[in-house]
Amino acid sequence: MTENTIVAIGASAGGLEALSEFMAALSTDATLSVIVAQHLAPHNSSVLTQLISRQTSLQVHTLEADVAPAPGTIYITPPNSDVILENGVIRLLKASEKVGPKPSINRLFHSMAKEAERGLPDTNYVAAVFSGTGTDGSEYLSELREAGVIVVVQDPESARYNGMPFAAIHKNQYDLVVTTDRFAELLSMGDLSMLKEVGGGRDFRDSQVLRSITDTVHQETGVDFSDYKRSTTERRVKRRMSALGIKSYEDYFEFMSVNDEEPHALQQELLVPVTEFFRDYQAFEVLRKHLLAYLQQMDPGSTFRAWCVGCSSGQEAYSIAMLASELIDANGMQLGVQIFATDLDEKALADARRAEYDVREISGIPSHVVNRCFVYRDGIYQVKDNLRDMVTFSKHGLGTDAPFSRIDLISCRNLMIYYNATSQATFSRIFRYSLNRGGLLFLGQAEALGEESGFETLDLRAKVFCRSMSANYYSGLSMTLPNFRNPVASDTARKTPPKEATPLADPTLNLLNVLFQKSFIGITDRRKLAYISEKLRHIFKLRTGLVGGTIDDFFESEIADAMKASVSSVSKQHVRMNIVPIEMPDPETGEIRRYYTQAFSVPRNNLGITVAIVFIEGHTDDADVGLSDAHHEIIYLKEALHNAVQELEQANEALQLANEELQSSNEELQSSNEELQTTNEELLTVNDEVLAKSAILNTAQQTLTALRSVMSGDVMVLSQDGEILFGQSTGCAISNKTGALDGLKFSDLRWTIDVGEVTNILFGPAGWGGDAVNMVLGDDDNQCTVVLAAEKQSGSQLISVSFTPISNT
Repeated sequence: MTENTIVAIGASAGGLEALSEFMAALSTDATLSVIVAQHLAPHNSSVLTQLISRQTSLQVHTLEADVAPAPGTIYITPPNSDVILENGVIRLLKASEKVGPKPSINRLFHSMAKEAERGLPDTNYVAAVFSGTGTDGSEYLSELREAGVIVVVQDPESARYNGMPFAAIHKNQYDLVVTTDRFAELLSMGDLSMLKEVGGGRDFRDSQVLRSITDTVHQETGVDFSDYKRSTTERRVKRRMSALGIKSYEDYFEFMSVNDEEPHALQQELLVPVTEFFRDYQAFEVLRKHLLAYLQQMDPGSTFRAWCVGCSSGQEAYSIAMLASELIDANGMQLGVQIFATDLDEKALADARRAEYDVREISGIPSHVVNRCFVYRDGIYQVKDNLRDMVTFSKHGLGTDAPFSRIDLISCRNLMIYYNATSQATFSRIFRYSLNRGGLLFLGQAEALGEESGFETLDLRAKVFCRSMSANYYSGLSMTLPNFRNPVASDTARKTPPKEATPLADPTLNLLNVLFQKSFIGITDRRKLAYISEKLRHIFKLRTGLVGGTIDDFFESEIADAMKASVSSVSKQHVRMNIVPIEMPDPETGEIRRYYTQAFSVPRNNLGITVAIVFIEGHTDDADVGLSDAHHEIIYLKEALHNAVQELEQANEALQLANEELQSSNEELQSSNEELQTTNEELLTVNDEVLAKSAILNTAQQTLTALRSVMSGDVMVLSQDGEILFGQSTGCAISNKTGALDGLKFSDLRWTIDVGEVTNILFGPAGWGGDAVNMVLGDDDNQCTVVLAAEKQSGSQLISVSFTPISNT
């Protein structure tokens, strides 16, 4: 920035999280000055400065006296103090005696408004309200804006505590409502006009509409994208908007509200189903080496368990199956293989279960692997049954459904990159929990783990890691069940007229859809329509899904009478009704088409459906040959027999799918139980560690206290900047202080001897190498033996200095 920019941030409860996100997203070469007024306990020491320092490379200082704001510096207000801006200086004041939060954000903002009114040249001012309870920070927002200060409020939905942000928004005196990381990005662009361009709530409104869009997708598809990175969501939504020729988020939301299929189309866009066999072949070769070493240490007769997260259409899962089976067979190992492959995209899972791929999809696989692992039939390569049986596919939400446990290998490639930092940290903890000690984790090329991840790096380039062998990491997983309720809609979504209801996840409906290929009508015993499947919408020009009204309300009298007779007969006799042919014109071409209907009794279900009427289209030449109804029934019975065989095959596939889902659910329930036990054990371990550390600290304190009572000279332990961490004076060489020296500076002491040589060694321009030094200082009346020593640990150096008097006798 060519101009000076001073940013005042007020925060309270939840402020550390908000400030950490802000600092982490701030550019490393930012030249602004930041004043932080974070509510703190008045009589307790604060470690806020140290915590903030870990999130940024900028200078972070605790305010100790008045100071002119320096560029690229962050100033933290200490406990029981207030901070103001006055005459171009940051001033530290004693906190007001009045009851209220300290430091006072209102007091800081009031002073910034006055400072901005003075109109200092080349200086811009920004005031920001972050997470917190109460109303501190909202009193002087109008004065700030009148003085030309840009007022920013943290998006309440991103704040851990939204009291202060909502209080500020209620005043209606703000320029921008935004997440803290987005605020940092805008500041880092170097031009405050960017804040003004997205001001007036524009960015906030976009954020709200985007949230309404993802809420709608969640309601219609059951998949929640709220934890996606905003940049990812924006990019994928804009791709759909571009394809549809839509310019604004509001227009796209309106389009989505009246087009039933659009939420599903956007879901597919957001899921980014990109995958291939042995993706990044070099990385798989690295994995091969580490997987072989892992398999070789497994007990004979045991089962190798893998979890492929975000498996899409199955290529990744089958690649792991091929690799594991090859290594096991080639090395004569007696091991089983079980792979859990999960995804949110049910369409992709259906493709994965078929295990059929064209020549383009298998083009990157070596020919010998293709010959060993695939069967070629009619232009399609199908994965062999022995490999297919190793993999269980199921729908699963990472972070919402219970994780699998006792896993030997997790492959999660190019999934985490789409999620925000909070979700990535959660996923890392899930992986750490799920893996056995020493278990392998395989990530995508652009993905990484946090520093405190509990994993060891085996190959950074190939992104192969292993779960640390150290004992019990606390998983930090919240034990929550999946949320089957619809998400709470945002204000924007509530203002939109409700869409037609979608089918409930009723197991009977699911089975009927499978058996009758989504070509049936569900009717209650009161002859009311309860459900119309999607294939019939074009026949009768009706909306699909859950409906209301009677048969007479929807169908012509001839068709309605036949359907009512079917319902009556089936309801009374609980039998299958005879086949009834129906002729009707095609709604688009007008051509007469023939359909055969048959009614079935339906088992008890949540929707009250007692009868399903199935519609099956006849041959186009049936009407031309003038066949009698009896002949039609014979023809249909032949078709029905053929369809029955197909239905049995489909039912068998459905049962196989249900069996796989039950296996997956059983694994998840078992995992939940194991996680509860593990979490309890780890909490006990953590408690023991805390008690042990407390005992060590007490012993150390007692030791230091005992040392103070027997010291005969002046002793101190210094940090590299000259702060005395521990010290005791008996007046040997120090004239202004006896007793404890803790917390003083070396430069604050007054001496009875000349310590210039010591000062030059410790803090002179030449620097001290750390080698022990012994010397004698003073005159004949007062001489001391001086010893200098250093201890370096974890990158920091502690210096010990002792002054021992030399007796003149």
